[in-house]
Amino acid sequence: MIRVFFNSQSCNSQAPSQHDAGILLNQMMETVEQLDAIERSDHDSILTNRDPHVRDNLHGYYRDGPFESQRLTATHTFKDIVRYWLNHLRNSPDLALDRFRKFTLHLTSLPLASEVFSSVNTQWQRVDNNEDISWTALGYAAHFTSLVCEATGGGAAVVSISGIAKYDTMAIEVQRLHTDERRLVWNVAHPDHVIAQRRWYEAHRKHLPDPTLQGYVSAMDLSDEEAQQVLDRAVEIKGERRLFARYRGFIYIFSFHGHRGNKRMYHGYRVDDPRQIRTRMVDICNRLYKDLQWEELAP
Repeated sequence: MIRVFFNSQSCNSQAPSQHDAGILLNQMMETVEQLDAIERSDHDSILTNRDPHVRDNLHGYYRDGPFESQRLTATHTFKDIVRYWLNHLRNSPDLALDRFRKFTLHLTSLPLASEVFSSVNTQWQRVDNNEDISWTALGYAAHFTSLVCEATGGGAAVVSISGIAKYDTMAIEVQRLHTDERRLVWNVAHPDHVIAQRRWYEAHRKHLPDPTLQGYVSAMDLSDEEAQQVLDRAVEIKGERRLFARYRGFIYIFSFHGHRGNKRMYHGYRVDDPRQIRTRMVDICNRLYKDLQWEELAP
């Protein structure tokens, strides 16, 4: 599960007009829709034929404070801008109006992170300006960010409204107070921040499920759609370019093979016998077994 924390502090009177503020909120909605498209579950279920604008329970969504009274312009609050933008969309296709209405209702009714995670230690500060971010969206996301995690983005993301320099960067380095521990928090303020961080699957001919093909190596037995969803949950290990995933009792390995625009493209294959990769990747297998309890990789 990716835990998504909405950053109320990113409302800071940054828009010069109500219309510009409406554009920022619409961009925020589109950014969240890109996050929603990363389909992950805690089990081996894969969703198909899913409406991209329907929010589900694959991720956890929280806010670090109320949005309604926060100002997006010098004189207009978040609530004012929502009302203005809904009126602006009256002549737009019904889907656009319905999408925005549902998004803002969802955002303003999300549970408060401080209530859900009251026992979580979020004592962190930003490295770039030493700002204390304890009990903010960044602090909560830092707590749930992990290098060994079955999820794109390390398992947590902050959603910020763009227009403020300190929240317009995709990666924010943080440090736990009074320690040397540092982590990179995934902050998304534009749809491209999700598109560039997500891994994108592209089938490779040498991994087609047909051993009679010249150059055949190992088969990818999943459809492109299913392979994409397994890639979304793949584990990224520091210092290792390949990604690893566990699905329906099999281990899958994905390799980076290039960029398509700002997308990182991967191909992959199924490991037929996990014992074979144990002999070649002892340290990696030990780590996956220890940290994630992948039984197929037991010593």
